[in-house]
Amino acid sequence: LATESLRLQLGGNNNSLLYIEAPELVGDILYLDHSHELMKTLAKMKGLQTQYSQIHSRYKKEKALVIITVVLGFCLIGSLIYWRGPIFGGIGQWIPFSIEKQLADKFIHPKFNKEQLVLINELNSLVKKLKFANSDWNDNFVLHISSATEPNAFATFGGHIFFNKGLLMEVKSPEQILGVVAHEMIHVQKRHVMRSVFQALGLFTVIQFLVGDFSGLAAILIDQGGPLLNLQYSRTLEEEADEFGMQLLIDNKVHPIGLGECLEIIMEKQKVLIAQSPGGEMLEKLQSIEILSSHPDPQGRIAHLKSKALELANQNETKQIDFDLKKFQSQVKEYF
Repeated sequence: LATESLRLQLGGNNNSLLYIEAPELVGDILYLDHSHELMKTLAKMKGLQTQYSQIHSRYKKEKALVIITVVLGFCLIGSLIYWRGPIFGGIGQWIPFSIEKQLADKFIHPKFNKEQLVLINELNSLVKKLKFANSDWNDNFVLHISSATEPNAFATFGGHIFFNKGLLMEVKSPEQILGVVAHEMIHVQKRHVMRSVFQALGLFTVIQFLVGDFSGLAAILIDQGGPLLNLQYSRTLEEEADEFGMQLLIDNKVHPIGLGECLEIIMEKQKVLIAQSPGGEMLEKLQSIEILSSHPDPQGRIAHLKSKALELANQNETKQIDFDLKKFQSQVKEYF
């Protein structure tokens, strides 16, 4: 074959083959494994220098493009991991609360007997003393009482708020209950819950919402329901819930000291559990007390909340809360 009549072309998987065409082959194509040694040999053959130069240049550009694409892909993935809070959390905040509530109501429906429902209604009656200025939010909260003995309360998505029996049995005043529930209501109202759900479940959650596959997302939430029921918020979100929670209490003429006092009860109970804990079982229980976990200095947080509460109470009118706490606690102990 005359080298001047040859036509060279790279192809195959990752350009691993060199195809050789020539008029003399009458429609047949030869191909060889593409290697650095082969290309050097062809470059020395008369009439192939220009083709070799063009092919080699194109090959280098394609290889560089692949490397750049891979590097950018890793950078994108790394960025999504590093900035997952602002990125995914920010997207979660845009989702209408009506959709969040619709999804939550599909699978958060604990079973309660008649006596338990009566107590939950009593707790609801107490909590309804807290009203938002934006009345659209006032009917968006659903309270539950759990039989768990850890002193804890937490909000999950859709406005569902859980009180553990262990916390209700430890509180000393209705103001303490209202202090904690105000904090949790702010988590819901400020969309902290959905932001944290999106951050926890990541990119797949965002895609499900963007394509409108809410049934697929609901299945994921159900599958991950246990871990997500007790969300852990960032320190910034906890501080925001503290601040606006106390303001919600003041707006409703409720003394805001209850939040700091209730957190102090939780912290003291945590110390007791630590002292009694020989190993993993108790430590596992401690991990469920998330209301303090985002704050490396819970004592400082509690001191600040108490000081701020006294300052607000001195500047604003508060009223006595009419609620038979002792009777309520006795019935919670019996029925939960």
